[in-house]
Amino acid sequence: MAEDKADKPVPSFFVGQEVAQKMINNYVDKKYQNACKHLGKEDTRSVWYTKDHIEKLLKEIDISNGSGLRFYFGAYGDDHKEFAGQTCLIVYPTRKKYVENKPVDIDIVVEKEDSFPNRIQEGFNFGRPCPPKCDGANTGGGG
Repeated sequence: MAEDKADKPVPSFFVGQEVAQKMINNYVDKKYQNACKHLGKEDTRSVWYTKDHIEKLLKEIDISNGSGLRFYFGAYGDDHKEFAGQTCLIVYPTRKKYVENKPVDIDIVVEKEDSFPNRIQEGFNFGRPCPPKCDGANTGGGG
């Protein structure tokens, strides 16, 4: 028998659509417009990841004895053939380390790991930036 959606609790980090939309609007009003002016074209407003990519990231956390993921904002070089100058996300798995008896999450640089040759050898910049690759997606954060 299928589990009823009402039986599944909402994650503690859930942000409702109204709050999320306000945050998206703040970004568009305060940062996005400046980025577009600087680029001379529309910048990235969202980055979409496939389920397969997310599963590979989760697998990498497990393989690396990791603690989570850190997302950095980056930008493609001006010479990139599809996304010149566009904002992107760079993803690093993280691992808990103790510094002065305090836990911190440090970035795992996969190619510096001992088991790298036997591991997932894909880059962690594989999301689809919108724009320009929106495929009819709603870039405003809600349906």
